[in-house]
Amino acid sequence: MVGILPLFWLLGGPWRGHGTDSLALLKAARRAQQTFEATRRANLPVQPAFASDRCDERIGRMCYWYEGGLDTAPEEPPRIREARVRLLATLADASVALPGDEWIAGQRVRYLIEHQAFDAAVHVATACRATTWWCEALGGMARHAAGDFAGADSTFTAALRDMPEDERCGWTDISPLLEGELAKRYRRLDCAGRETFAARWWWLTRPLYSLGGNDRRTEHLARRTFARIEREARTTFGLYWGDDLRDLLVRYGWATYWTREPPRSELVPSEPRIAGHEPSPSLHFGATMQAF
Repeated sequence: MVGILPLFWLLGGPWRGHGTDSLALLKAARRAQQTFEATRRANLPVQPAFASDRCDERIGRMCYWYEGGLDTAPEEPPRIREARVRLLATLADASVALPGDEWIAGQRVRYLIEHQAFDAAVHVATACRATTWWCEALGGMARHAAGDFAGADSTFTAALRDMPEDERCGWTDISPLLEGELAKRYRRLDCAGRETFAARWWWLTRPLYSLGGNDRRTEHLARRTFARIEREARTTFGLYWGDDLRDLLVRYGWATYWTREPPRSELVPSEPRIAGHEPSPSLHFGATMQAF
């Protein structure tokens, strides 16, 4: 019985706030998201960042390094899981009153995926009543996270078809994935030319032809979706969203778990230094100039 009530509220229960105005509900949902991230930062597992004295790459405010090998995630503290369930309940409640709100829909799908409630994430995206293409993008992200790459591929294709042209031009931009002469050739193209170029590049880059759908493409589009979700939310790093966080996410993916470094001093309080950990080992699949 303990597990039934949270799942009920994760999917959306009866709204009990009759008479509350929409703006107040949205503000309350945003405060709940900020509160969750503050709770997460305060309760993350403590783990030294082994490469704290080096950066393989600096992107704006961020330091990125890659150790290689297998990376085992520590168990997530119960306080964080419990706080996420409370956040999801608040978001589900708000979604009943504001079913067309893009921010609420995005946060629900994002945190359900993080909670490994993949079926619930797909359900929320399918029931989404926000802008059509945004709901489809959320569905693609949820299906990708669930391992349904064929479903994600077709859902993302629908989202790209239905979104405005200028938006689609940004979403299909693969310049962060290209290097050297191939990148120069791509930058010279207009939007239509880039879409044609990208279609061939994705075909050449597909890692496993035996799988339905192109999971390399759906990974990239899921990252684009995640970046749009994150841009108007408080981040786990405690930083405001910026181009550096967007570029980091699009190039390397989103963190699957988080840790914080031990405090520098027991006497002087300070904000914890947070490290995000992407899936490891990490492999890059990309067609080269020779393939064209």
